[in-house]
Amino acid sequence: MAVRICDTCGAENDASERFCTTCHAYLWWDAPEEATADSVGGTTHADAPPAAADASSAAGAAADPGAATAAHPQATSPEPPLAPGTDGGGTPATREKHAAPPKVVVQTPEVTLGPDAAASVVLEIANPSEIVDGYDVVPVDPPEWLVVTTEDAHLMPGETRQVGIRLATESDQMVLAQRVTMRLDVVSQADAACRAEASLDISVPPTGPRIAISARPALLRLQDAAAGEFTLMLDNHASNHPQTLQLSASDPESAVRFAFDRTRLTVRPGAVEELTVAFSSPLPDPGAEVTRQLTVTGQHEEGPVTATLTLVQRTRPAPVDAPLRVQLSPAHLSSVNGADADFDVVLDNRGGHSARTVVLSARDPENRLGFAFTPRELTIPPEGAVTARARVRAAPPAAGSTEMRPFTVIASDGKADAEAEGMLEASATPDPMTTAALFVQPQHLNLGAARRGDLRVDVDNRRGLEPLHVRLSGSSDDGAATLRFHPEEVVVAPRATAAVQLAVEAPRPPARQSITRELKVQASDGRQAIAADASVTQATPDSRPAWSRVLVIFGVFFVVVGSFLEWFGGAGVNLPSIGRIMGVIQFQTFEGDWPYLVEAGARVLVLVLAVMMAFGMTGQSGGLTRKSAVLIVLLTVGLVIAGAVAGMISGPGLGLLAVWFGAVLGYIGGVLAKPR
Repeated sequence: MAVRICDTCGAENDASERFCTTCHAYLWWDAPEEATADSVGGTTHADAPPAAADASSAAGAAADPGAATAAHPQATSPEPPLAPGTDGGGTPATREKHAAPPKVVVQTPEVTLGPDAAASVVLEIANPSEIVDGYDVVPVDPPEWLVVTTEDAHLMPGETRQVGIRLATESDQMVLAQRVTMRLDVVSQADAACRAEASLDISVPPTGPRIAISARPALLRLQDAAAGEFTLMLDNHASNHPQTLQLSASDPESAVRFAFDRTRLTVRPGAVEELTVAFSSPLPDPGAEVTRQLTVTGQHEEGPVTATLTLVQRTRPAPVDAPLRVQLSPAHLSSVNGADADFDVVLDNRGGHSARTVVLSARDPENRLGFAFTPRELTIPPEGAVTARARVRAAPPAAGSTEMRPFTVIASDGKADAEAEGMLEASATPDPMTTAALFVQPQHLNLGAARRGDLRVDVDNRRGLEPLHVRLSGSSDDGAATLRFHPEEVVVAPRATAAVQLAVEAPRPPARQSITRELKVQASDGRQAIAADASVTQATPDSRPAWSRVLVIFGVFFVVVGSFLEWFGGAGVNLPSIGRIMGVIQFQTFEGDWPYLVEAGARVLVLVLAVMMAFGMTGQSGGLTRKSAVLIVLLTVGLVIAGAVAGMISGPGLGLLAVWFGAVLGYIGGVLAKPR
């Protein structure tokens, strides 16, 4: 099979390919007799004249010089004389050509996409650059259900071409009715920075059958019951759009009453929803049976939809009913400071065979109590029991006293009454201090290394019926802490709380120690007092290791700097010199050089001891640091004494003073490193 070799990357391509499948370079530069695109107005021409072919070849050569050379290996032309603006071979200097952003026009900016059919969109892409370029059509954030397929787009310079885009939906998904806007990025393959944007509006129309409804169960049987319920199924699983129904129900005799949770319901697309429908129907005569046909209708915009079910009611022969019984739970109630007391009223109809509707009421001999029932009127099913919630309210008695107040609860159905006795114990607290409470927040305060901290004291009078006037005070278990309250006196309204700021100040413990002080806070009205406890913890860190490292570092710094400064007044800086030392050793001439050798050696030893002083920081006791500092001082002092005795120096210089100062700092740092 004939193949065409790419001059740019060397890949093999089918002979019919116009662009390399690997690097997308143009392949037909060596075939001017074949059809080429002249890039004028986006049209193509066959049998292009030689001038057009040469122009196309020149354009391709500008885009890919290597390809142009390979395409015309035998091309020759007269060599014109050199002129300004030409290179050494007489060829005019050419400018480098680059990719340019494409021009994009959406032929069909709006498209409708059906559930089982694909849609096509046409993009018109123009290549305004002077090179052959390919373009990728990239959808930006497409919906998950959308499948986008694009065609290949390679354009000659100045060429305009229509590119097709195929849109389809995922076969295993239901696509909801909607309208979305998707952005398309047309990106140059030569330069990703050259791109253009286009937008496409995609509409998914509503499809699917009309919603269906059905009732479950289709046959309802009620035995000695007037109420029931059934489930209504609303099926919209085959539709891709929501559907709304207005629900109602009826029976031919209009005897049944229906109760819907919602009469207007919108079912989501692709969903099946259940709705519970309650109903009540008059009971037939004792021992009789009645059959009723129930119809549920849903009004839809396309017409009504219905579901039918059958109701069969049957009653037993009339039995003999036992009297209704009333019980109070609890029967003995208590109320403190006029608080409401709640209790349950149990209506027992387990000895009855028919429902009873009763009204609840209550009375007390002194007519000093108030009652409330929830609900006040209720229906008790046959052979069942119902509980109603009741509340009794009484004015508080005198402060510090207790009263017993009897009462009676009555359940009446209009024909007979059932009663139950109860007792309310009403009491009142003598003083708000007996119900007040004191809280400290937080109960444990960690001050760390600080001397002062803040707490909050809450005076709680929510159970009191009178204002509470108290003065706050406090102390610590060791008496060392100072407690300041702001404000010291506070008046708390009934059934309220008040917050007081508490500032605690205490001395710090010794270094590397911690202490916890117990605080006792009191609130007193002058007669009684309430108290609350809290604690404060303080800890003082040990700063000696940190100061030890700082002093040693500065000491090493001064020793090293001093080793390179003048040690003796007017003697200059005698630093170690390998050349001078080797000269002394070679010629064995020590006269006049021994002071230099001694000072140079001493400087080296001082530097070594400075390093040992710094290395001593790695230990636990700082012994190496202290010893090194002492050796530095002894060495340099001995050198000064020896020089003074020999009459060679007049006194120490700035360098020795810096060395001694650094040694003193290092020694102090070593002392601080010793554990306590």
